[in-house]
Amino acid sequence: MMWNRKRTVIAGVALIMGVNIFALAGVFFNRSGTAESTLKLSERELTPPRWRDNKEDSGLSLKISWRVLPPEPIAKTAPDKNADDYTLYPSYSGESDWLNESKMIALGFDPSSANSRLDERSSATNQKTRDVMLVLQLNGSAYETALKRAIKYNSGSKENVKMMINERDKNSRLFVIDAGLNATTLRTAYPDRSQYAIVRGQIRPSWNADNKKKLAGVVSKLNVDTLHVPLKLRHTFDGASLILDEAPAAKLVRYEADVAFGQRLEPWITAATRK
Repeated sequence: MMWNRKRTVIAGVALIMGVNIFALAGVFFNRSGTAESTLKLSERELTPPRWRDNKEDSGLSLKISWRVLPPEPIAKTAPDKNADDYTLYPSYSGESDWLNESKMIALGFDPSSANSRLDERSSATNQKTRDVMLVLQLNGSAYETALKRAIKYNSGSKENVKMMINERDKNSRLFVIDAGLNATTLRTAYPDRSQYAIVRGQIRPSWNADNKKKLAGVVSKLNVDTLHVPLKLRHTFDGASLILDEAPAAKLVRYEADVAFGQRLEPWITAATRK
C-alpha cells in the first residue's frame, strides 16, 4: 500500500513525539532520586559558549570549563623559554601524567600499535576514541599544583604576571584527574561528592610527549558539557563575559551555581546566586 501525504505527515509527527517522549523520560530518570554528586561551580567553571549572541533573547546555556594538569617541564639547566611559558596559558586539553600507558591499557587501549611503528603517528592515533568514566575534581590538589606552577614560572614580564593573576582569580579550578570503566569503583576512590563528580567522557590515544615508545592519552571531551539555564535563574547570569580575561576585575560578573549530576551522570543547574 502506497503512503499518501496525510499518512506521511502523521508518521512524521508520531516519530517526533516518540523521540521527545524518550528524551524527556531520560531527563526524568537522570534527575530522579538523590543526585550522584553536586558541585558548586562559579563563573570560572561555567561560561557562556563563545558563539552565543548576547543580544538574543533565546534560552541561555553555559559551558562547563574543565582542564587537565599537564606534566611539569624538566628542570632548566639553561634559559628555556618553553619552561617559562609553561603556565602562561592554562591547558584545557592534552596529556597529563596520570594518563600514561598503564592507565591507557586499563581503559582498553592496545599499546602494541604504538610500539611497533614508531615512525608513524597514525599507529597510535588510528585506535578509536573510547567512552570512559572521568573524574572531575573541583578546587583540589590539581588546581593547587597549577597555581604553584603559575607562581613558579610566571614572573618577570608584565604579561607573565597577568597570566599568574588569571590563574589565581579567573582560570577554571575544575580538573579531570582520573578515568575508569566503572563508576562505582571510581566513587569508592573519590568519596567526596561535593568535590568530585563522575561523568561520561571520551579519551583518545596519542604519543607520549617524552617517550614515543609509550602510548599516552588525551581527554577529548565530556559527553555532556553544556547546561541549559532555567528561565527563573536567567537574571543571575546577566552580563556574564564570554572570555573572563577580557573582563576588567571591577566589571567581572561573579556567580555560583549548584550543578547536580544525576543517575545517568548528566549535569543540570539546580540553583544559582550572584556574588
